Amino acid sequence: MAAILYRYAKYKQLDISKTQSGQYTDMESISDYAVDAVLWALGKNIMVGSDGYFSPKNGAARAEAAAVFVRIAEIFNEIK
Repeated sequence: MAAILYRYAKYKQLDISKTQSGQYTDMESISDYAVDAVLWALGKNIMVGSDGYFSPKNGAARAEAAAVFVRIAEIFNEIK
């Protein structure tokens, strides 16, 4: 999910600079192609972990996905 949102933000020419360093116990589990996207999403508070874990291999629950979409919509609306 982070990679898709990151690519869309890049397409829309938004700031995609990474502002977050890895601080979750399972950061090494993030696929190489998604590391920059995850760091961007964490830095922009679009995605958050839980109990010290990011859980990159788990699916997102409906409520989690909804929260992510609300946060990214707020970022996109700020740009207009």
